Amino acid sequence: MPEVLLGYLLALVAAGIASGVVGLVTLDADGPLTILAGQVGLWAGFVGVVVYARSRPGAPRYVGAVRTELHASDVLGLVVGVATQLVLLPLLYLPFRSWFDEDDLSAPAEDLLADFNGILLVLMGVGVVLVAPVVEELFFRGLLLGTLRERWGTLAAVIGSSLFFGATHFQPLQFAGLTAAGLVFAAAVVKTGRLGTAIAVHVGFNATTFTALVLL
Repeated sequence: MPEVLLGYLLALVAAGIASGVVGLVTLDADGPLTILAGQVGLWAGFVGVVVYARSRPGAPRYVGAVRTELHASDVLGLVVGVATQLVLLPLLYLPFRSWFDEDDLSAPAEDLLADFNGILLVLMGVGVVLVAPVVEELFFRGLLLGTLRERWGTLAAVIGSSLFFGATHFQPLQFAGLTAAGLVFAAAVVKTGRLGTAIAVHVGFNATTFTALVLL
């Protein structure tokens, strides 16, 4: 577990370095290129941690135990991902509508994409819809879930990895929704024993969000 947390911190450092360098070069600390660079740095860090954990001598047996192949049936995961975004999350936040509205929930993502257009918007879309689900599932539901599951059992692993996933986005208002999504992703892994289904669910979830933000 300490190795996983250290790897996570190193991924954050990689994101900070990448965005910092690009921000200095472009003289735009909050620009789209800087944001993209930070995301690439984070994803590279996550992948690096997973590769290291799986390849090092004496790696625990649970590291890499979750299979990554895709099955035709995983297309149903796309539907589950869309439903998670359009049905589960609105129901989750329904009791709190008097405290904040839908614009408050979508504001961080809208602000993030405000300066993206053309090829940069396409690149961000590819990253959010395709790259992020693969990389994040490898780390959160592959390495982290497996580590927690070995130590504290399935239930604790599902809850713990989902809470960690929600907190990682550093958006307090969206924490509950992202944690709920993490629970769905983790449940897909536990149910199938593969990351493929969780990746498909994650793709459907992110694609719904990105499409709505771009169109609306």
